[in-house]
Amino acid sequence: MFTCKRLLWIIKDKGEFWTGEYFRDIILTRNVFPFLKNEDNVIDPDEVIFVHDKALCMRANKTQHLLQENDVKFWSNDIWPGNSPDLNVAECIGSIIKDEVETKMPSETEYNRYHEDGLVKVKHMKSQHG
Repeated sequence: MFTCKRLLWIIKDKGEFWTGEYFRDIILTRNVFPFLKNEDNVIDPDEVIFVHDKALCMRANKTQHLLQENDVKFWSNDIWPGNSPDLNVAECIGSIIKDEVETKMPSETEYNRYHEDGLVKVKHMKSQHG
């Protein structure tokens, strides 16, 4: 949400699973919708954009229709590109680290990476220093 005055934290009930039904009935209907409609929580309820993280329960057509029926603006499934990183910082940082590591190993082929002689040398080095 980009226009909120407060953050909404919802903890899933113990023993519940993130099914579409649970997400729609408990999370959205009982918690998110009332929060978004309250002017104490958001700057302008008409300007709120609900951003989901592409979890199955959030991408479900029933969920998308429920958001529309409740006049909540949201990023629909077609706005998120198929390869789009979501708003998870750890995934972004992990991707950057992976790319950097791969640039440091340009001459290493897949054959060399998994070749038995190389693995034996690494194992031997570990035993000498460990």
